[in-house]
Amino acid sequence: MNPTVAEKLPLRKVSYLVLLMGILILFLDQLTKFLTYRYIPGIEYASYGYPYGGIGVFYHFLGIDFSINYLTNKGAAWGVLGNYQLPLVFVRMGMIAAMTI
Repeated sequence: MNPTVAEKLPLRKVSYLVLLMGILILFLDQLTKFLTYRYIPGIEYASYGYPYGGIGVFYHFLGIDFSINYLTNKGAAWGVLGNYQLPLVFVRMGMIAAMTI
């Protein structure tokens, strides 16, 4: 039977590898968010240009118009309770404290 990668490497090296991968993923996530905020226009529902004023990818391909847009979610999942941002902050803080304990 062939040993797996975890069996070949000491636990300390595997832990550093997982930590490095997590840092890399976090960096790439923040980089793409910065580039999106900087270069992709925000969504405008009243736009008369390309669908919602975004960057056009393809137009009327099999009856589909596709564009890339930037939209900020100010609520919880799927924008739920978007008008109640302060209570959401307290709920999030409570959940983080509960998970920490």
